[in-house]
Amino acid sequence: MQRIIGMVLVGILSMWMTGCGGAEPPPPLAPDRTAPGVERGSKVTTCRWVPPLPEDREDPCMHDNQGAVLEITERTDMREESKTQQSHTCLCN
Repeated sequence: MQRIIGMVLVGILSMWMTGCGGAEPPPPLAPDRTAPGVERGSKVTTCRWVPPLPEDREDPCMHDNQGAVLEITERTDMREESKTQQSHTCLCN
């Protein structure tokens, strides 16, 4: 009998404590730091090729190769007159 009364009291107390926590409003959400236009606290450097590489090129520009120069020669056909050459530099800001 005492065991049943103890179980009933534990059940009532657990329901009461659960009900008390539900009466408070939820805590406010933290601001979304990934939203566009949000000022960020830390400055993360980004690296890019200047001028940009042609669209089919995938050479990585990272902190490891900052200042690297990439020479690209493009040809529309096999004639020497049709070649164009460009220099691209990896810059990190």
